[in-house]
Amino acid sequence: MASHSIFKVAALTSVFLLSALRLAAAAPEGPFGSWLAEDIRGAGVIDRSRTTLDISPAGRASGSGGCNRFQGAAKIAGAAIAFGPLVSTRMACPGAIGDQERKFFEALDDARQWTRDEQRGLLFLRDADGREILRLSETK
Repeated sequence: MASHSIFKVAALTSVFLLSALRLAAAAPEGPFGSWLAEDIRGAGVIDRSRTTLDISPAGRASGSGGCNRFQGAAKIAGAAIAFGPLVSTRMACPGAIGDQERKFFEALDDARQWTRDEQRGLLFLRDADGREILRLSETK
């Protein structure tokens, strides 16, 4: 009788562990991936500028501000995030695209927190006060 109970407990434990592993695999482990800016500080973005951010699990950030390419460090610890130092190319960027790129780089500099909306494929970067400063959509 005791050995039968042990098998039941072992079977239930196995089912529980498999369920936990599936949930862990489905949950995002970080802000990693390729992202396209949808909004910078509530002002939207110029669609044709393709302002992008790639974040690797190895702690690297790269992408395009819409005109210039950039790369550098991404420091992630739990829900905390910080970028920098970042380096970029120095091409002259016309008018509104140059202004948007400057605002994008400033937002990356101010980013301190991240959250993800897995269902909608969005990444939100927030400043130290928790204000949303960047909303990005996942690119495939």
